[in-house]
Amino acid sequence: MRFFVLICLTVFVFTFAGCVSDAQSNKHETESPAEQELTETANSDTQTETLIQQEKSILPESESEKTEEEKIPQSFAEKVFLSYKKAYPDKNINYYNNGKDWVISLNNKEFCWADGRLLPKDKAARAADYDPQQIYPYTGKPRNPSEYTKEKIALLRQKGTPEALQKEKPVDESFIVELLGVKNRIITEEKIVKSQLLGHRLNIHKCIKDKITTISNEIESAAKNNEEIANFIKSIHETSGYNWRTIDGTNERRSCHSYGIAIDVLIKNNKKTTYWEWERVWNPDWMLVPQKRLWTPPEAVIKSFEKQGFVWGGTWDEYDTMHFEYRPELIELGKLMQD
Repeated sequence: MRFFVLICLTVFVFTFAGCVSDAQSNKHETESPAEQELTETANSDTQTETLIQQEKSILPESESEKTEEEKIPQSFAEKVFLSYKKAYPDKNINYYNNGKDWVISLNNKEFCWADGRLLPKDKAARAADYDPQQIYPYTGKPRNPSEYTKEKIALLRQKGTPEALQKEKPVDESFIVELLGVKNRIITEEKIVKSQLLGHRLNIHKCIKDKITTISNEIESAAKNNEEIANFIKSIHETSGYNWRTIDGTNERRSCHSYGIAIDVLIKNNKKTTYWEWERVWNPDWMLVPQKRLWTPPEAVIKSFEKQGFVWGGTWDEYDTMHFEYRPELIELGKLMQD
């Protein structure tokens, strides 16, 4: 009897399992093509999402995830703003495009790039009322008058004349004033410190004191094994830094000497041309004086200044070969323009 019951139970279990399997098979067969496609799509989407998550761990950063410094700037304005950010990493500088203009913020104050001018937002709409600032890519390449066109020579010939001065518009220096904290003479002179360059006293903005010390030490070290540099040091009559004044040959435009970031190196018994404005007094073709006829410091001296963020006035069309100016953003801009 027990054996008979066991056989019956076994038959029942196998019969029930077969029914369940047939029911599941029939359910799949009775699904509409659309329902089957949805099921397969869902499975496919799940697999794709899994692959994407796996690939994220090995794929490089997308362009949108890169920092401002890692992205390749496209417009000149963007390159200018990036050059400022690179040149002054200790400053609170950020920039963005609002869909119309490039805007740079410094100490929570915003300035716009407006037709080649860096202006406060409230002045951007009146950009035509201002002359552009000196914002250009510095490469260290000396001027070459032999390449000047007739049009350029005619334009340079007008520099410093009464007619040209009457046509000059004001240059808004709000950004550099905010950058260096040199709002007026009193505030500026609170930031002026004493320093020395190659044994000569110098008053400069405190932000470049360490750089001047580095430059001086490097040049003095090089002079030990370089007669040209040693003679250059001996020939120095004086050095000049901070001086609250305007630029000669302009319509009351402030000089970088007024901010304490410019340095002049004057030598004894100089018979060569040094400064365009002095040459212009007696030579109407001052702009055509070849570079080799200008007084210039030794190349190694120029390089020492450039490595610390200074540009040399001997590269300008309106040459000033005794002049060095702390403008690291122009050097950074020169690098960006070459990339």
